[in-house]
Amino acid sequence: MKKVIWRRNPEDVGRADTRFLREALIDMEGWALIGAAAVLQYAPGRLTYDLDIACLPEAYLPVVQRLRKTLGERGEAMAFRGRWELFRRGLRFRTGHVDVLMLRADVADDLFPNGLPSEKVGGVPVLARPELCLLKMTAARQKDLADAARLVRTMTDRETRRARRLIAEVLGEDALAAFDEIVELQTRPLT
Repeated sequence: MKKVIWRRNPEDVGRADTRFLREALIDMEGWALIGAAAVLQYAPGRLTYDLDIACLPEAYLPVVQRLRKTLGERGEAMAFRGRWELFRRGLRFRTGHVDVLMLRADVADDLFPNGLPSEKVGGVPVLARPELCLLKMTAARQKDLADAARLVRTMTDRETRRARRLIAEVLGEDALAAFDEIVELQTRPLT
C-alpha cells in the first residue's frame, strides 16, 4: 500500500478534502462518507472540514487500522450523546479531522443487508440520500435538520419515499412528522 502523506492546508477551512479518503481507503469496502461532507457532495451547504465515515461492523477494524497507519495516530474513543443509537462505537482522528463510526450489527443487518447504499462521488463512496436523511434526522440538531432540508431539495420522489419509510421504521412518527414538514417546506413553490 502506498503511504499517503496528508496535511490540511489552512486555506482549506470550510472545505472537506475527500481526496484523502479516496487515496487512503481506495481498495476497502463497507464504508461510506456521512455527515456534512457527504451532504456537500449532493448539495451546496454549510461549511465543514470534518470527514465522518460510517462502517459496517466487519469493515470497522480494517478501516481504523488503515487510518492509524496513514495518519500516524491511534485515535480517540468517541462518546455518543443524544439519539445516536444507530452506532456502537467510534474513533476520532484529530490529525485528519476524521471520525469513524461503526454501525450496530443489528442496525446494519436490518437496514443495510446488502451493504451500505452509496454512490461514488469523486471516487469516494457517499451514503445514499435517503439513508443520509435518516442519519440527519437521528442527530436532530438544528444544523442536521438544515442538512436534511438541503438533501430533500436534491432527492427524487422515490428517494423521498424511501427516506420516509426508513425514518418511520427507525425513529417513529414524531421524527417522520418533522421530516414531512421539511419536505413540504422544501418542495413548496415560491410565491
